[in-house]
Amino acid sequence: MFQTHQVNSHNDADGSNKTVPRVPLGRPVLRQWELTAESSKYEKSIAAPSDHDLVLMWTIWGTLLSILSLILLVIFLAVLSSKKARRNSFNLYLLFMIGPNMYYSSQCAITCAWNAILGHYQSSPMCLYQSWYLIFGSGANSWMIAVIAYELHRLLRFSRRRQRYFPPRRARVVAVSLLVYAWVAFLAFWGVLSFPWLPHDTNAQNGAFCIPIETNRRGSQITGWLLFLPLLIMIPFAYTLVVIADVVWNKLLPQRGAARVLAVYFFRLAGLYALTWAPTFVVLYAVRDQGPWVTWGWGTISHLHGLLAALVALWKPDIAQAFRSFVSCRADHGCRGCVCATVNSSTMESSDDQLEPTSTHHGQDDEDGTTCNLSSMGDSATFSMKASSSSSFRRLSPLPSVLAIIEEADGLEP
Repeated sequence: MFQTHQVNSHNDADGSNKTVPRVPLGRPVLRQWELTAESSKYEKSIAAPSDHDLVLMWTIWGTLLSILSLILLVIFLAVLSSKKARRNSFNLYLLFMIGPNMYYSSQCAITCAWNAILGHYQSSPMCLYQSWYLIFGSGANSWMIAVIAYELHRLLRFSRRRQRYFPPRRARVVAVSLLVYAWVAFLAFWGVLSFPWLPHDTNAQNGAFCIPIETNRRGSQITGWLLFLPLLIMIPFAYTLVVIADVVWNKLLPQRGAARVLAVYFFRLAGLYALTWAPTFVVLYAVRDQGPWVTWGWGTISHLHGLLAALVALWKPDIAQAFRSFVSCRADHGCRGCVCATVNSSTMESSDDQLEPTSTHHGQDDEDGTTCNLSSMGDSATFSMKASSSSSFRRLSPLPSVLAIIEEADGLEP
């Protein structure tokens, strides 16, 4: 046992009163080999393995999350530095989703590295801070995915009805994202408080990482599952599932085109969240007898969500081009306003001969057309797209190009 700065009393199911520390100051209050058949769920949650195992856990996490944070930072800066990429409202949403991943991954890397060097969990304030940024990161991801799902649902319904879709203005994207941040920051702050009516205490889960842990107080489990977790992840995740079900049931997803690419891309992000964070929360808050290494394993998988989301982001053509330009230190090219699949604002005529290969133009305009260098989309060929003298563009296919509408609308934003 080790000293603590504060102790709380918890009533077990049999009515006995046991005193356990609220947050650790260094050494775990309880070890795995000290558990008995009568140990409570709370005691099983905080019981730590050996110091050797803890240091190994922290070392792996510190190394993995340092690499992950660097990858996320590069992708974040690549999108931010690309005029073409950041003009797209959905890419701006992506930045606000990458931000929390990058934040909590970098902070967790620092915390784990520090713990590994010390050989034990460093301090009570760090425990509270870690609880805050872990809850903030996971909640922000869930709510941002729900916000994106809402906009995608609108986009697909407009596309199905062949109506023009205007994406949210950048100011609205920023405002909504900041509201999401404020909401999840408020929820994460619950773990810092020590009011007796709260359904949890903040402590080190199996001595490895700090989160709000369900206690033995009466109603703690009910309050956690009916209040805290729904407000944090269940409500936004359920909404995202409803949107996906509606898209599938009503066949809103086009067979081809930019709308399909965009929707599939973001729904993949939602699927990654479901496969990483959702099982982790179940393990942490529903199953308690799995042992520290199982908990650590699911915690590792949840951290990999940021890496997997970053890799999926690189499948989006404009993000991939921005990434290549950034890492190769090239200027952002991409013919401003020149989209190789655009829509005429006044006509919906299609043509099969609008793309003509040329070897004499490289991203410059000529008298009767506009040249679009497809190298910005990963193609080495250069094409000339003919346009009328009024600079109006024609569609390349009978289906509306939603991506073109997005870029056109974004281009009109102040």
